[in-house]
Amino acid sequence: EACQRFRTFLLGKHFTVVTDCQAISCAKLTTPMRPRVARWLLRLLEYDYDIVHRAGTSMCHVDAMSRGPEKLSNTVNKEGSHIQALSVDDWVSVMQQQDSKLRIIIDVLRGLANSDQQAQIKSEYLLKNHRLFKRNMKDSYPLVVPKGMRWRIVKLYHDDCGHPGVEGTVKRTMKHFWFPRMRNFVKGYIKSCIECCYHRHPGRKQSELFGMDVPKLPFQVLHMDHLGPFVKSRRGYEYVLVIIDALTRYAVITPTRSTKTKPVTEALNQLTLYFGLPQRVVTDRGTAFTSTTFTSYCNTNNIQHVKVAVRTPRSNGLAERVNQAVLAYLKPSIGNPRDWDIQLRSLQWVMNTKVNSTTKYAPIDLVYDFPLRDISGNKVLAAVHDDDVQLLMNKRRDEATRNIETARAKWKARFDAKHSKPEPYAEGDLVLLAAPVPSTGESRKLQPHYKGPYIVKKVLRFNRYVVEDVDGHQCSQRRYSTITTTDNMKPWCVLFPEVDDEYDESGYITNDHPTRDELKQQERPSCHS
Repeated sequence: EACQRFRTFLLGKHFTVVTDCQAISCAKLTTPMRPRVARWLLRLLEYDYDIVHRAGTSMCHVDAMSRGPEKLSNTVNKEGSHIQALSVDDWVSVMQQQDSKLRIIIDVLRGLANSDQQAQIKSEYLLKNHRLFKRNMKDSYPLVVPKGMRWRIVKLYHDDCGHPGVEGTVKRTMKHFWFPRMRNFVKGYIKSCIECCYHRHPGRKQSELFGMDVPKLPFQVLHMDHLGPFVKSRRGYEYVLVIIDALTRYAVITPTRSTKTKPVTEALNQLTLYFGLPQRVVTDRGTAFTSTTFTSYCNTNNIQHVKVAVRTPRSNGLAERVNQAVLAYLKPSIGNPRDWDIQLRSLQWVMNTKVNSTTKYAPIDLVYDFPLRDISGNKVLAAVHDDDVQLLMNKRRDEATRNIETARAKWKARFDAKHSKPEPYAEGDLVLLAAPVPSTGESRKLQPHYKGPYIVKKVLRFNRYVVEDVDGHQCSQRRYSTITTTDNMKPWCVLFPEVDDEYDESGYITNDHPTRDELKQQERPSCHS
């Protein structure tokens, strides 16, 4: 608040803040940084300052000012209301005179000082109307911005112009202003912009496709999911429970009255009577699968329960694909919408007798070593049925396994080509999570796309992370904790970095001053724009 009150006198000058607040003096060293402290630092970015901590016992002269405050009038004049308004060019010109490094260049151009690099300075800088300009390869002369004003100029062309990307901000700024390492400075500024962090989508999602090992035997790995709600049938069913085997693609489709745990365990008990207990069960995070009852069921039967990350349906892709097939079959097949559950028996038979596009075999041919008679009542199929056919089961399953691995490699190449390689996060990193905007009946176009910040508590396999609320910044009454993937995450805005300019300690241009060819290379489009 003090810096904001004296802002008119502090801009463009280096000053020292003496305080007894330990939180401010150690703010940049705190990991992870508290959001409240981060907001303090963001408000101080436009100033050039140092912070010195002093014990409270040595700050008596400051404390005395607040012990007996003078009663002020209700009308307070705004700071700077009596100061003559300056244009941006005049403002930059005045600040150039106060920058020690630019002052040396100005003196060289005026002939008041000598330098070994005098020829280079005159070829790259121009002094006109007491203002320092930069010569560039486009024959334009942008004003040279002193170090203390760079943040303010970038804010003018970023925050006040609709928050464009790196390339858009740099191009707009370079039309009128210039300072060394502008692109790096703009990148750092945009990474620290809270509005961009919440509202801007990354160019390409960072993700990578992984697949579990193909099981050796049928019904070792099962995928499960609920589909619904449907119109309540005459028998009281509203949902469909889908169970599919990972190797054979054999599907079991069961109607249920609810998405509770009891119908799920009953369907598993019925299935295990014929095929035995599975080793692993893969589900989403529905309430039927995250309940203590289902967890106890898996522990009792020594079943490994794998819960996929939130908002990642591809991790349970086998069940999701069966859900699509169920809907595609029921829509044109039912006459009365309340009799949809009657069609599930024939639907399960059709799916298990149809040749799968991945395994190249029908699921029943990989489960049974003898042909099954058709139950659909098709007389043509019954006429051509041969009971003497003996299937080579092991050969078929081995070939189906190879077909699955080949298809997975093709799917992975296609998926990875559309996504960028994810950058790993570490424990303690602050992140934002993709937030589906709730439907409230009003327009959702301007709602933020992300929520947070959250902190990474644990790193898991396959680019998955355990994410929880930040200590002291709990967004809801219950502490939030979930597992998510990199395509639903993005980094929290980072602390604005200090970007060194191209000058040495003496204030002159160094020998490694970028040439015009190097400047052209710097102007190439950036992937962050």
